[in-house]
Amino acid sequence: MGKTILIVDDDPAQRRLLQAAVERNGFLTRAAENGAQAVAAVDTHADIDIVLLDLIMPGMTGQEALKEIRQRRGDLPAIVLTASGGIDTVVQAMQAGASDFFVKPASPERIMVSIRNALEMSNLKTEVVRMKKRNAGQMSFDDMVANAPVMAPVVRMGKRAAASNIPVLITGESGVGKELLARAIQGAS
Repeated sequence: MGKTILIVDDDPAQRRLLQAAVERNGFLTRAAENGAQAVAAVDTHADIDIVLLDLIMPGMTGQEALKEIRQRRGDLPAIVLTASGGIDTVVQAMQAGASDFFVKPASPERIMVSIRNALEMSNLKTEVVRMKKRNAGQMSFDDMVANAPVMAPVVRMGKRAAASNIPVLITGESGVGKELLARAIQGAS
């Protein structure tokens, strides 16, 4: 399943251009025309992986929307875009938590480089958090990447095992994640 990018811009033509560039590269998109809609979309849709956020919009500005988004989902990468405004505006956005910026109009290649870099950085941060939890013995079932339908009964039984105080024997082929399941059971018990 592709990553979902929220495109926030008050200019419908710019939104469509960004949407076309992003979708051509295999990403899914959602759109918002102002900061308030962007914050609502982040609250409503957990599948959003990146926000492309225009800084200058009527009503709630991009800066204000970025602050609200950071409060709700601090791990969500945000790339700010601006057609006008000086370097001070961009510096403020970066200090507020933006992962990158570009000046409109930007080439599709520049947009995609920024998106791929933000995704890679997000993946690395997630992996570092997971490794820290593993080393501290605090892994939980939420830290497992087990979205496949065949894993649902395994996770369900693991949660039941964590809730009990009986010994558990985990068997299976090499490399299937027995140790990860054991750590999750330990962390949840």
